[in-house]
Amino acid sequence: MRPFARMFGLPIFWETFGAMEHSLRTGLPAAGEVFGEGFFDYLAQRPQEGQVFNAAMAAKAHGAIAGILSSYDFSTCEVIGDIGGGSGHLLRAILADAAPKARGIVFELPHVIEEASGIAFERLTLQAGDFFRDPLPTCDAYLLMEVIHDWRDEESAAILRAVRHAAPAGAKLLLIETIVPDGPGPHWSKMLDIHMLTLLAGANAPSKTTKRSSPTLDLSSSMRSTPAPASRSSRRLPPSRGLLPTDRPTLTAPCLTTRPRSFPSMRRGGDHGGGFPASFRVCACGAAS
Repeated sequence: MRPFARMFGLPIFWETFGAMEHSLRTGLPAAGEVFGEGFFDYLAQRPQEGQVFNAAMAAKAHGAIAGILSSYDFSTCEVIGDIGGGSGHLLRAILADAAPKARGIVFELPHVIEEASGIAFERLTLQAGDFFRDPLPTCDAYLLMEVIHDWRDEESAAILRAVRHAAPAGAKLLLIETIVPDGPGPHWSKMLDIHMLTLLAGANAPSKTTKRSSPTLDLSSSMRSTPAPASRSSRRLPPSRGLLPTDRPTLTAPCLTTRPRSFPSMRRGGDHGGGFPASFRVCACGAAS
């Protein structure tokens, strides 16, 4: 919880939340109205605050890693790209425990890569870039963990197109996102939805990540549905669709959902900085041959 408490005290959070009315009235991020620049641009220009933010993201992800590793069989992967992967917390765990023969590439913004430079080793390399401008690495599996919810539909589609452009035939894309429950009660994902609207104008919104909705992925039919290989400890759940509404040809992707019980440190507020109940959906999509 400490990294999250420090993050919420940063000016980009505290002062932006005070201007939330701007986002509610316009649908635009209040961060730009208050600071005159985008959220990630703000952090890039303020390294100390960026380090606080990255530490909070790593703590949150650590609480989810066990559930993700038990939900997907990574053993057949040879090169895994973690796109927008921060300090590589998820990818490092995959390489250590779930894919001991695979190589990994963390693709992140230059200032994040500079801060994370110490994590690189023989099987893990770091690549600096911007997924809106720079080519992504060629991999046979791609991870997007809680990246898509940061962005509006147009930017989300651009990220997915970048993955498809870099992906060789037969590559897999794993989209890992928090699910917004259907009920009216309190839930961390709903607070996250408000944060995304205010800070980034992205959304964990019903059109993207609720259980009830049937959103779709627009990849111009360049990817195909593939079975998501479950690990021995995981349980196959009914298929779900992707994340983006569109009128174009669509793709359905089998999914595995990790239940809250898969995240003990998140339930109990354990050593990894958790404390928030969560349910993640891991969607597997395959690039067409």
